[in-house]
Amino acid sequence: MNMERKLIALDLDGTTLNAESKLNSATIQTMQRLQAAGHIVSIITGRSYQGSQAIYDQLRLKSPMINLKRFSGPFTSPNMGLRISVHDQQSDCLSTR
Repeated sequence: MNMERKLIALDLDGTTLNAESKLNSATIQTMQRLQAAGHIVSIITGRSYQGSQAIYDQLRLKSPMINLKRFSGPFTSPNMGLRISVHDQQSDCLSTR
């Protein structure tokens, strides 16, 4: 029986991170198990790349990270060489990286 791969998209602040803006061990273990099972775990956040890189590293992710920063425009991490389109409805722009 083939498992259907899922995309698990993580926001950070107020959701994945605790009240101290840190990852707890249960979250880290769960995301690593999901990734090991073949699912795609990806961070999609309003934080800057620099403000989210340590969390990405702590989770040991292999997927692209998407940072949607309103003032500097949307961009993606250079991981995996993928082209990803992000539509920012507030500025009505489409960015493909």
